[in-house]
Amino acid sequence: MIVQLARRDGRDAVFDVPADLVRVLQHDAKIYVTLSGEANAAAVAGRVREVAPQADPVTRTFRVRVGLSDPPSSFRLGAAANGTIRGSEISALAIPATALIPPAADGGVWIVDPDTQTVSRRKIDVLGSDSATALIRDGLSTGDIVVTAGTSFLEEGQKVRLTGTETR
Repeated sequence: MIVQLARRDGRDAVFDVPADLVRVLQHDAKIYVTLSGEANAAAVAGRVREVAPQADPVTRTFRVRVGLSDPPSSFRLGAAANGTIRGSEISALAIPATALIPPAADGGVWIVDPDTQTVSRRKIDVLGSDSATALIRDGLSTGDIVVTAGTSFLEEGQKVRLTGTETR
């Protein structure tokens, strides 16, 4: 690179973020940015503006640009910064990825009705997933019984048996 231009009307904070955090990072998520080395400095709110489509081949991190809302003059170009996502900004339930009904992009799981021992399909909002875990933003509640094995073989209303509830 020979020259890099910066806009006058706004500033970005740029971070290299690990893949597991990028998976759960919502587009337009609220990020709080402080300058490195400034103790007790007020955080400036910003929003995720851009996430690189591919990871850096060396660091395996994704470049994330955060547009800052009204940064003070101390936020100069090239200054080192820290970014924080508050826990309440990203809310999800984690379930085994095997619970997703194929195809996984369809966003559904089988829920067991404990009274009738039958399954019903429920639409969910998948925040992100990998080979082991799926993060669910909406559609599940704590206490729901989710089928985690054999999901491609079930049909609506099919009777199932819960593991550990068999009588001898």
